[in-house]
Amino acid sequence: MNGSSAWLHGVRDGDAAELHAMEFPFGRGVWLMRPKRPAFVLGSSQSADDIDVNFCAARGIDVARRRSGGGAVFVHPTESVWVDVTIPRGDALWLDDVGRAMHVVGRAWCEVLDGMGMENLVVNEGPFVATEFSKQLCFAGRGSGEVFRVDDEGNLRDAMTKVIGISQRRTRDVARFQCVGYFAWNIEVHVGAITSLSDGSNDRPFATPIPLVAANDLLDGLVTALARFSR
Repeated sequence: MNGSSAWLHGVRDGDAAELHAMEFPFGRGVWLMRPKRPAFVLGSSQSADDIDVNFCAARGIDVARRRSGGGAVFVHPTESVWVDVTIPRGDALWLDDVGRAMHVVGRAWCEVLDGMGMENLVVNEGPFVATEFSKQLCFAGRGSGEVFRVDDEGNLRDAMTKVIGISQRRTRDVARFQCVGYFAWNIEVHVGAITSLSDGSNDRPFATPIPLVAANDLLDGLVTALARFSR
C-alpha cells in the first residue's frame, strides 16, 4: 500500500462488549467508539476478581472484556473519549515491532491535543513500565506509545500523568489501536470498582484530563494528523 492520505473514519455506537467485538472495513481507519453505558473493560487475561461487580451493578456500570492485554479501562458516554485506529499490514505506517508500532498513534494524539492548547506532551517511546496498580488498572502503568504530560524541564510531573492510554490487538493482517482519554477522572468510581484501590490508600487521579471538546473534533484531528504522517 502506498502512503496515500485516504483514511476511513466514522462513529460506532453500542455497549462496551459490542464495540470491542465490532469489525471494521479493511484498511486505514479512525473510529469514534461511543458506549451506550459506562463500563470497566478488563484485559484479555485479567482476573475478574480485580473488579467489584456488585459495586458496578449497583451503579449501572457494565463489565466487559477486550482481546488485548493490560489492566481494566473505564469508558463512559460523556466523561471519556474512545477512538480505535486501524492500520493494515503493508501500509506505510505498519511496523512488525509491536511496541514501536504504537508510537505514531501517540504522536498523532500529541499533535491534536497540542493544537487544542494542551502543552508539554510526550510519547513513551521506551518499554512498558509497571507500577503497583498497573496489573489491575491500565492507566496506572506506562505503555509504549502512550501519551504523558511533563513539566517545563521535560520530567513527568508525578507518577500519574497519563493523558492517552493505548492498547493494541493485531492479527496477521491488521493492527487495531484502542485509545482512551478522559475529560474527567472519576475517583469515586475507580476506588469503588478496582478492588486493589478499595481501601482508599490511593485516591489520586491516575490521568491528566484532556480539554473538554467535541469528540468528533478529536476524531477529525486524528484523521488529519495520521494522514500527514503517512504521506
